[in-house]
Amino acid sequence: MAAAQPRCTLVASASLVGRDLSLKLAGSCVLEKVDIQVEPGKIVAILGPNGAGKSSLIRVLSGEWIPNVGRVELNDTPIGAWSNLHIAQT
Repeated sequence: MAAAQPRCTLVASASLVGRDLSLKLAGSCVLEKVDIQVEPGKIVAILGPNGAGKSSLIRVLSGEWIPNVGRVELNDTPIGAWSNLHIAQT
């Protein structure tokens, strides 16, 4: 039996929040205590030099990778509770 999915009402906007995100890969600290909040209707750019952790942050925010510390929420629900389909539709 599949896990219950959060109730999802498709809306044109969604709030994405990452709090205190830290990620270690192969013993190296890739992200350390990162906070980010993406508000509906806003455009956000993630800038930095090669190796700064931009792609890692995107992977954590999308739920592809799980941070060692911190949490990611989409519409006040932990990102891990959503199916990929619901994330894509939200």
